[in-house]
Amino acid sequence: MLNNSILDEDPKWMRSASEDDLRDFVRILDANESHPRHQYLLDAFNKECNRRAAKSYEERSGGEWI
Repeated sequence: MLNNSILDEDPKWMRSASEDDLRDFVRILDANESHPRHQYLLDAFNKECNRRAAKSYEERSGGEWI
């Protein structure tokens, strides 16, 4: 389980994070809306979600859709 110190980490950890870790991260981020890096981390989280969604879509459709 993650703790508030994750807000000070480089968001690159999200690429290899489990879904449970990402859920914990969102709970922590929601509880710390006044944190100076809140928007930066939210943008990084959204980027990671988009990356995972695109990867999932490609796997389901049999390849990259151009």
